[in-house]
Amino acid sequence: MYEKPDTLLSYFDDPLVIYIDYNRILENQEHMNEDALAWQEGAIENGKTVVDLNLYHPITQTKVSRQLFLLEHTSSLQEIKLTEHVKLMTKSVTEFHGQLEFFAKECKRLKENGVTVFVTVSSVEARNNLANYLEESGVTVAFPTTIDEIREGSIHLVYERLPLGFELLEPNIVVYTDYEVHTKRKKQTAYKSNFKEGKKIKDYNELKLGDYVVHVQHGIGQYIGIETLETNGARKDFLMIAYRGGDKLYVPIDKIEMVQKYVGSEGAKPKIHKLGTSEWEKTKAKVKKTVK
Repeated sequence: MYEKPDTLLSYFDDPLVIYIDYNRILENQEHMNEDALAWQEGAIENGKTVVDLNLYHPITQTKVSRQLFLLEHTSSLQEIKLTEHVKLMTKSVTEFHGQLEFFAKECKRLKENGVTVFVTVSSVEARNNLANYLEESGVTVAFPTTIDEIREGSIHLVYERLPLGFELLEPNIVVYTDYEVHTKRKKQTAYKSNFKEGKKIKDYNELKLGDYVVHVQHGIGQYIGIETLETNGARKDFLMIAYRGGDKLYVPIDKIEMVQKYVGSEGAKPKIHKLGTSEWEKTKAKVKKTVK
């Protein structure tokens, strides 16, 4: 047995240890210690091990000069002396699901507001295709290869693989990935409503920005895109429907059976309803009476 066991960190000159969710690490370590103790006690009873054998090096005894703790609250680090505290305000970004027209408009809006945007792509071909579309839509893009080439308030396309995008509120930086820009997710759902001027939709990719839609409870509105919101700690996608008076309705993607595509007379624009009124109930009653 070694008198002074080493760890992987012993093989580095000046290692940086990054802890993600330090509390969870401590909890897992406690569970591992309990399992190891139970195994050791059983082995001792069978004469198969030595007493006081240390199977794990406690994470709290890690001694390195550089440690980075990534967590939501620092209250759990009371016994750890921090030399610097950096607070990052972040939130999730909107998913566009291949609707590049909507994405280009969002890039324009962000640029006008002085936000620095990075769009990561997984291949050179994908980068070039997206760059061509944005340029044709009036959005100027840059291809930085070094930090010095990054310009504040500009749109940057970067060849990099990231799983998800994010927004840093301070400074104003937004990062999109292939997932938010291109990924289209399909869900099989059941449909209930049978409004005569509504056409069932199997997937929200069938909708285009500006399409008129019919919600079975709130009536006719206009589809304006997809937005990802955080509810009860989980990220969910919502259809955004605009109603008269500037009201917006957010419909969960998994409740898409509540929405139909409006298919009235060709070229005719329907009357958009207002949320919180009896307009839609009166319309349904009128239609029901006519059918009878």
